[in-house]
Amino acid sequence: MAEEFLNRLNEIEDSIDALGETLKRMVTIMESVTEIRSDVRQARDKILEKIEEQAGATGGETPTLSQEQIRAVVDDAMKQVEKSVDTSLADLEQSVNSSIAGLEEQLLAKIEQPPAQAAAPAAPAQQEAEPQKPSPAGTSSLSPDRGMKIAEELENILDSLKMGCIAGDVLEVMEETKSSIQKIVPSDPILVTIDKWAGIVKTYSKRHELKARDVLKIKRDLRDEIDHYHPA
Repeated sequence: MAEEFLNRLNEIEDSIDALGETLKRMVTIMESVTEIRSDVRQARDKILEKIEEQAGATGGETPTLSQEQIRAVVDDAMKQVEKSVDTSLADLEQSVNSSIAGLEEQLLAKIEQPPAQAAAPAAPAQQEAEPQKPSPAGTSSLSPDRGMKIAEELENILDSLKMGCIAGDVLEVMEETKSSIQKIVPSDPILVTIDKWAGIVKTYSKRHELKARDVLKIKRDLRDEIDHYHPA
């Protein structure tokens, strides 16, 4: 188990390192793009400056293209370059986002993946399968008088289990009943059974109502136990 967990941590660390390298390359590319944009702007300014110098040197000669037309051509070329750069950046961002999403899925899959040996202990389950209802199956050496008293105590739990009953109230009755039965007999299988019922009730908040299926299940088991301790 520990070795498998360490292997997962190593795989996660490798994935994070790979993502870090990708981000470093992205930063380098963005810095290069910024430099390219700066160089293009400088080139545009130099071209326009040369055009103005040539226009001044020609005197009265009429150039083939006006300065406005030349400036428009240069600006258009500048826009095309910037558009190309923006497209490249968008593609790069999409690629990085995809890598991050893929890494996130891998990390979640590795973290949530159940251990390989989780399904191994099948044999102990068979040992625990029999004592689900120990009291009816076992033979009690209690006297009829004590058995009747235990049955009467169990009736208190049965009376508390009504539709809409509150978990905290039922749990309190179970604890009182268990304490009373322990005064009758220090040790008996019914005490374990009461703990099992209490475990079901404890899955609820103390202020919440018990679900009908749990109420019916506990009541059915209770009636079996009452019949066992106080046969009709």
